[in-house]
Amino acid sequence: MPDASATIDDELLSLRRENERLRHLNAELLATNTQLVSKIERLEGRLDWLVRKLFGRSSERVNPAQGTLFDEPEDVPAPVMPEPCVEEVVVKRKGHGRRAGEGSAA
Repeated sequence: MPDASATIDDELLSLRRENERLRHLNAELLATNTQLVSKIERLEGRLDWLVRKLFGRSSERVNPAQGTLFDEPEDVPAPVMPEPCVEEVVVKRKGHGRRAGEGSAA
């Protein structure tokens, strides 16, 4: 039976090596995942900043020196609008094109 125990020991040794290799691979993948998540968060932050810069409230700000640009003087009275003149307009329509008394007698 020495052959059976030797094969079991060899199999156990190969499984331990495989286990160690998989642990190492798992650690590398976790480190890569952490780096990628960090990079994504950083890029999303930059994207949010750019979107706010382009479309945010700061893009709609007005220079305070231009505040009087559309102000009207207060002492000018509003123009008086004359009342509109209402005329009655009668539109005569053309006829339908048939003469009276004509019809289809079947």
